[in-house]
Amino acid sequence: MPIMLFGYCIERRIRVTDKVCLTNIIEKRAVWKQKIRYIMKHKPTGNIHVVHYFLAQIERKPLKDLSIVFSNEHELVSSDQYIGLNDKNDEEIYGGDVIEDPNGIRARIVYHPEYAAFLACYVLNGNFKFEYLDKLIISRCKIIGNIYENSGLLENA
Repeated sequence: MPIMLFGYCIERRIRVTDKVCLTNIIEKRAVWKQKIRYIMKHKPTGNIHVVHYFLAQIERKPLKDLSIVFSNEHELVSSDQYIGLNDKNDEEIYGGDVIEDPNGIRARIVYHPEYAAFLACYVLNGNFKFEYLDKLIISRCKIIGNIYENSGLLENA
């Protein structure tokens, strides 16, 4: 069975002969290509700064050397992972983003540990509902922001 990490298969079977299969070939490239969005708040002004880095960049250099937003004047608000899907405007979708479907229904993208997957979370009849993210459905939605830069996005949802 393949191992899933951030939605990517990191184990693959290669058929060598009818009787022999090699396993545990790690697709490191998929893991290294993971993109992370950092949302930082500048302490003196309260301004929000957003930066994106690949896991490979983070592993090779101390964070403080990557950007000024990792200085003592900034505090981390959130670090969110790119979920591997884009919206209808080809914008990358990250955990914490709020998306809106063509009918005006809004959902927050969340990671659900029980399912080990990113899901769309929305409110229906006063109850939270979780839906798996389907590439075709997501391609019709648009990102309208994230809860860190605009906390009121889900108030009327």
